[in-house]
Amino acid sequence: MTGAVLAGGHSSRFGSNKALYTVADDSLLGRQLHGRTFLQHALDTLRPLCDELFISASEANAAAYGGEGVQVVVDEVADCGPLGGLASLMDAVSGQWLLLLTCDMPFVSTATLRHMLEEIDENVDAISAHQFPLLIRRDTLYILKDCLKQGDYRVRSFLSKIRTHYYNLSEQESMNINQLNTYYIKQNNTKNQNEK
Repeated sequence: MTGAVLAGGHSSRFGSNKALYTVADDSLLGRQLHGRTFLQHALDTLRPLCDELFISASEANAAAYGGEGVQVVVDEVADCGPLGGLASLMDAVSGQWLLLLTCDMPFVSTATLRHMLEEIDENVDAISAHQFPLLIRRDTLYILKDCLKQGDYRVRSFLSKIRTHYYNLSEQESMNINQLNTYYIKQNNTKNQNEK
């Protein structure tokens, strides 16, 4: 299996390159990362399942990921969001399936990804948890490129054009850490509800 981490965004909502960020405290997120960056954690989550790993990056961020010992694939077309990175990855890999994880979903487990792999079927082109993680058949690249040509950069739109099976993540696993404040507010609200 070929795996890849999408780490090419501008991190505009986060405020800095979130792929290189870590949390060094005793919070749930800090314990999950164990001193690793979001990118390192995502790569470690994929490693047990994949014999080949890639990082998808924008041209601006690519050099920062060189020390990870993983091939970095630069977006061929800039500013197309995750679909631009996905298209470049699908061009670069040779396997039939590609397993994608974004760098900002630190609660997705290797076990969950393994369950997604068990759902591979000849009648399915993609297995998606809302949008990501995403398990995608490489031969859908022509449909993806057609979306990009039309200026349609929405992941949901692309997935609606292929045979997509949707996989349910737990609420925690589906958390996307775009703003640390959002994470800590959510964590504190959960803690307060549990104490009632």
